[in-house]
Amino acid sequence: MGCTTTDRFGQDRKVVWTGGRRRYGPRARTPIDSVDHCRGAEPFAPGGPHPAVTAYATVSYGKALTEPHGRVHWAGSETAGEWAGTLNGAVLTGRRAAERVIA
Repeated sequence: MGCTTTDRFGQDRKVVWTGGRRRYGPRARTPIDSVDHCRGAEPFAPGGPHPAVTAYATVSYGKALTEPHGRVHWAGSETAGEWAGTLNGAVLTGRRAAERVIA
């Protein structure tokens, strides 16, 4: 995520404010304040959508989270590898678990 220049923030702010005016009307023409935040600069969640687990952070224990344990089949975004912490990851792992159950 490139968010190191104030020019980028200025462009983003313009897009957000324009959308706000269209959606909320004249009262949104003069915002009181705006805060720009770069998730890529976060030391504990470096740019990823998941606040605790970055992509492939579970490499050491990922196998234990994805393989069935007896009749228990794991699913959820935390077991999704590169899609950890996303809705897409949750859907993909749900499908994976369902396919294993019916196999």
